[in-house]
Amino acid sequence: MKILHKRPVVTKTAANALFILVILILAASFVMAHGVEDDEDEDVDLTDLALKGIYAASIISLLVIAYSLIKGKGLAESHKKTVFVSILISVVLATVFLISTTVYLNFTSVTGGPVHWHADYELIICGEHKELVDPRSLLLNRVGTSTLHEHNDNRIHIEGTPRTLESVNLGAFFRVLNGHLEPGWLHFHSNEGEVNVKNGDQCDGKPAQLMMFIERQEGRDRVWKASTEFDDYIPSPHGTIPPGDRLKIFFSERSQEDILRELHGS
Repeated sequence: MKILHKRPVVTKTAANALFILVILILAASFVMAHGVEDDEDEDVDLTDLALKGIYAASIISLLVIAYSLIKGKGLAESHKKTVFVSILISVVLATVFLISTTVYLNFTSVTGGPVHWHADYELIICGEHKELVDPRSLLLNRVGTSTLHEHNDNRIHIEGTPRTLESVNLGAFFRVLNGHLEPGWLHFHSNEGEVNVKNGDQCDGKPAQLMMFIERQEGRDRVWKASTEFDDYIPSPHGTIPPGDRLKIFFSERSQEDILRELHGS
């Protein structure tokens, strides 16, 4: 008598579950791969995380739709339900996460809700104007996070709901761009390469120092002043300039007084 060994049969339900699992793993891999590129040392940017959830939901939906189109009329009824449920779950989860994140940030933000602040800046190193590295993403025309970034326009953008003011100060701005700023030390990436200067380094064969100047609105006047804030500097809460701030960071062998005279136009 022959003993017949039955080959294991993969049920439709198991196949459907495996399909959904693969899609979710692909989406999760996308989010995790892009979740730390902006600033791995800082607190998680929940706005960025919510947006990545939307991207992941979009990818899941597109993959599921592509699968259904490839199958065409050969798509079984059970698979049609799987397609619908996959899209529904991904969209609902992303939407719920986005709404809950928005509500949470509005309640916990130091600003009490969304803000849209700007400050213009210039970086002058040994008399040469330098620009921060341009955006390289095909999807996002910015460098930094969704809350704190730059659009290749020499302007600091603070948009969204910052949890603390320290998370959007000038030091944080350079950190999210993989740079560093503190009194006496400036490090950033430009289109021409890396720039790293410290007090005592030379310009034109002379010892130079890092200096910062801010133009703020005082009544009806715009006034330039030397500042020692550096990384602690927080832009004034304005969306347009003026009345928003302008700042210039010099690394120069020139004196502070000489630069101030130049800024005042005398």
